[in-house]
Amino acid sequence: MTPQADLGIFAISVAAGLIGALAGVGGGILVIPALTFGFGVDIHLAAGASIVSVIATSSGAAAAYVRDRMTDMRVGMFLELATTTGAVCGALLAAVASPAFLYLLLGAVLLLSAASQAGRMGEEVPPEVTRRRWPLAFGWSRPTRTGSSAARSPTLPATSRSGSFSCGSPASSPVCLESAQES
Repeated sequence: MTPQADLGIFAISVAAGLIGALAGVGGGILVIPALTFGFGVDIHLAAGASIVSVIATSSGAAAAYVRDRMTDMRVGMFLELATTTGAVCGALLAAVASPAFLYLLLGAVLLLSAASQAGRMGEEVPPEVTRRRWPLAFGWSRPTRTGSSAARSPTLPATSRSGSFSCGSPASSPVCLESAQES
């Protein structure tokens, strides 16, 4: 590959990681078409390369989502077990599937995904979703304890039993409610 191709693949990979993390989808929706149509890579190799890159994207994004409490861990663990099983079976089948079938399957999945997302355009996001753990990004302050030395701590002292809670976001915020229930 030429240095220009390497830079192109790098740029597409960065875009796929960014879009994948923002939208919660695997970056393969960008990587596979770009590799196969833009760079002439065989679809079997493109799928394998994409899945390896998605591991890194998913791990990085998952860490941020878990840290910010934007993840239902019970659902996530169930999905992890099920998708791992499906991934092993899919990889075994992809090794023997014809490229024409893989192109059709990829196209059908992309069309279904696009139709699903287009059908959701214009829906309002419930306020409790946007307020979960991104309060500073949206101008809300983090819940803190007042009336105790723990209020000076940069982290939320969930184990301290003294003081009361104050939240810069509305009182119905899940963060405030979670924190108040822990005390």
